[in-house]
Amino acid sequence: MAERGGRAGTVRNILYKDLGSPEEKERLYGLIADLYREVGLKPPPPPAELFLESARKVLGRDKRRIFRRFLKELEAGERPQMVVVGGPATGKGVLLSALARALSALPHQEPHLLNLGGEVAQALVPLAEALEVGEEVRGLLAQLSPTQPYALQGALQQEVLTLLAQALNGQGRPLLLRAEAEGTLEGLPLRGPEGTQKGLAAWLEPSYGGSGCPTWPPSRSLLPPSPTSPSPRPAGRRPAAS
Repeated sequence: MAERGGRAGTVRNILYKDLGSPEEKERLYGLIADLYREVGLKPPPPPAELFLESARKVLGRDKRRIFRRFLKELEAGERPQMVVVGGPATGKGVLLSALARALSALPHQEPHLLNLGGEVAQALVPLAEALEVGEEVRGLLAQLSPTQPYALQGALQQEVLTLLAQALNGQGRPLLLRAEAEGTLEGLPLRGPEGTQKGLAAWLEPSYGGSGCPTWPPSRSLLPPSPTSPSPRPAGRRPAAS
């Protein structure tokens, strides 16, 4: 450790007390991985928590416990979902960057990154292309018109979400989703199936938690709470058959 710019004394603290900076823990993992390679073995993947020390600093104690349980389920190969709401400048980028790095270190967990706000078609169409349903999504978007009844606009918009959710479920890769408060789709207000105008989070909700609706794959939209925001809540699990 000392030869690599660290402090030798941190090894004991990390192993026995889980004490040490993220940099020291990452340095120790690199050393262990090199020892594996020297004897011809494939190193184990780094634990997801290795990259999340800085992310946990923006969470309170209770939120940290929820976050840790979420990570344990993720590392165990389960597909947890979580939605946490929060205002501007509350650490959303820190959390999502740390999660993206942690997921990329796990086998078959390279995440899709989706940042929604403003005109959401600019993010949804590239996602649809990556999921090989771009033509179908563009066809649905082309049917939207400001002269349509609101219920028809809402039905088409929800059909776009359903198509994307089914494609994501089929692929099985994680989704990191960050949503702002408001948005539009092809310049039109976001609407639910009944035609009621919705904020962006409410518009998305049937796809990750509604009864009987397709569920996004592991929905890791982690936005730390602001004083006026609801507490974080699990969004439920993917149906086993999805």
